[in-house]
Amino acid sequence: YMTKESKHGIVLLVSDGKDYATMQAEEQAEQKRKERLEAQGYVDLGLPSGTMWKDKNEKDGSGYNTNLYTFKEAWSKFGNRLPTREQLVELFDYCKWHCDYNRIGYNVIGPNGKSIFFPALGHYSGDYGYHHNEAGCYWTSSQSEKGKRVTLWFYKGWNQVMESWEETESSHQSTVRLVYKK
Repeated sequence: YMTKESKHGIVLLVSDGKDYATMQAEEQAEQKRKERLEAQGYVDLGLPSGTMWKDKNEKDGSGYNTNLYTFKEAWSKFGNRLPTREQLVELFDYCKWHCDYNRIGYNVIGPNGKSIFFPALGHYSGDYGYHHNEAGCYWTSSQSEKGKRVTLWFYKGWNQVMESWEETESSHQSTVRLVYKK
């Protein structure tokens, strides 16, 4: 910040060429945007990228297991609100993961102390479910060099989370957790 005297003798507070009123309006707009996103269930975990994570998995209200989507379903419904591999890596790198054996999944606590919960719902391949109440399998928008979809897996046990990146057929059904990036 710096002060600058106008030709009329008024002292202005200036930052990066912006006057105080402009800076204040931008801060208010950012606060309103954050409040709107929080009302929609997004949580600011204090990540360096500014990515906000939804507090719950997405459900569509139809089918046997409404928490799971094929990649095509997830992409057509949510598009770029699916996290990238890099956003999930950031979540692992900057947050604390605590296994919750009562709710069966992980509490993820951000650098600012706010948290979200990832249930261990497993995945489906055809008509068969795998790893329910043992592992989480989450779609990313990322694709491998071989053209398969990249999913994040985490397994419960020993009070730690182990990440495993796997190439998954697009026809598999996995969980969806949305993100918002400025």
